Amino acid sequence: MTTTDTGEADNTRDGITGQDGNTERTENVEVRRPAQRSKRRIRWGGFGIHGFLLLYTFIALGPILLVIANSFKSRRAIFDSPFSFPNSETFSLDGYRTVFEDASFVLYFRNSITVTVVSLF
Repeated sequence: MTTTDTGEADNTRDGITGQDGNTERTENVEVRRPAQRSKRRIRWGGFGIHGFLLLYTFIALGPILLVIANSFKSRRAIFDSPFSFPNSETFSLDGYRTVFEDASFVLYFRNSITVTVVSLF
């Protein structure tokens, strides 16, 4: 590519005129030049938004994880140390045993599934 007297780009190569600014044709072989890349600017606001969203995610998921962790502890262990994970001394499945044996959870769950399926169709 050469420049003319007026300063404009001349898309000629060895007397053969190119089709556009990014391609040249030489003896039926098309040569592709890489397009100009624009310089990307770092958007610091994007980091702030993502940081806020991550913080909010941890805050929103925290209580759910706390409930799941406490479901594997005995009642006394929950009130003694609610934010600790269950260990060999505090681990208990009594809550799950109560749900499945005494509370008829399976019956209620089956009823909920039946109502949901019937309402969908």
